Amino acid sequence: MNLPPVCMILAGGQGSRLNALAWHRAKPAVPFAGIFRLIDFTLSNSSNSGLMRTGILTQYLPLSLMDHIGTGSSWDMSARTRDCRILPPTEGVTAKDWYQGTAHAIAMNSDFVYQGNEKEILILSGDHIYHMDYRPMIQFHRDKKAIFTIATMPVAPEEAHRFGIAVTDSNNRILEFQEKPSSPKSTTGSMGIYVADRDVVLTRMKHLILKGKTDIGAHLVPSLIGEGNVYAFPFDGYWRDVGTLDSYWECSMDLLSPETSGVDLVRWNMRTNMEASGLSLRAPSRFGDCARVTESMIAQGCRIDGRVHRSVLSPGVKIGARAEVVDCVIFDDTIIGEGAQIYRAIIDKNVSIGSGARIGPTGNDVRNQLFPDHLGSGLTLLGTRSVVPAGASIAGNCLVYPNTVQSDWSHETLMSGQTLRPAKFDNG
Repeated sequence: MNLPPVCMILAGGQGSRLNALAWHRAKPAVPFAGIFRLIDFTLSNSSNSGLMRTGILTQYLPLSLMDHIGTGSSWDMSARTRDCRILPPTEGVTAKDWYQGTAHAIAMNSDFVYQGNEKEILILSGDHIYHMDYRPMIQFHRDKKAIFTIATMPVAPEEAHRFGIAVTDSNNRILEFQEKPSSPKSTTGSMGIYVADRDVVLTRMKHLILKGKTDIGAHLVPSLIGEGNVYAFPFDGYWRDVGTLDSYWECSMDLLSPETSGVDLVRWNMRTNMEASGLSLRAPSRFGDCARVTESMIAQGCRIDGRVHRSVLSPGVKIGARAEVVDCVIFDDTIIGEGAQIYRAIIDKNVSIGSGARIGPTGNDVRNQLFPDHLGSGLTLLGTRSVVPAGASIAGNCLVYPNTVQSDWSHETLMSGQTLRPAKFDNG
């Protein structure tokens, strides 16, 4: 019987399009669904799929991610027959020693790959929201006698330029592969999930790297297609790339409609590290006599005295009396004062919002002046440990930088598209 593939999880991403959410943490460490982090979905899928040996490749701001993963025991990945290792760049200390691309990252950890007797490598991304049993894909790869298999799903034509795009025949063999093309030839998008023949692919990767070609989608896949046995594995479940603020917010809202969206964290058997984040020590949430909570997800340790509708609250959030929170994602230990009104906002950890503040779109919103590609749909983003004064007004597409304090507010109004930055800021 064949061993399961060795699993390599790419978890070093910077997540620049998530703006302030990723300035102080790696993208896979961004919180999601109250008590989870993005990487929990890939780790849970890996554990539930019976994988035995996993390497997690970190790079950008790895500390909180490494603390969260620990030994992997929270996902049952550290046991007598299971092994989970964190694999940071090890060659040197300068930027040129960092992983130069996805193929380069895998090749630089070939020693770990070759420690076992697996014939295949399962390559995963650590920053997608999805539920997948990898075993049918692995069997598909073996049945096809493929050297490389890509999990794919249909994407909207207007979104195809954001994906790797596969052109396939009637047998799902890939005839051509375009990495984020300006003129896509199909709508069959890569999910960033690969099963590969270990020896063939690592050898090819090393040859490509010598030529400065370091990416799986842009360089490795096209070079393998000439071999004739590169395949697309069709996937029809829930999968989202939450690489933008809009997609992150939309996926968060999907949590609140599991019967229509397909997101079901219980059925997916999701796991997280309850100890590292102190979740196991949180008290139950409390709801005041006038609290009203509808279509929302509320984590442990919250105190709610106002109205919450279609929102996701992480542990320790406090909502004051007569406050109203609608269509929001709020991270740990944020405090919202009495009578505040918050609409369509993403709020990071330990934010303080004063009484009577008003945050949300006005209907005449313009794109953010500094980050027009990040904030343009009416969302407002508040960075970690920022302060919003009592009575302040913030329109849509605004950004309040992390660590903004009361003295940084020369006016109590942020017009749509404006950004408030503290006098001293370190984007770390």
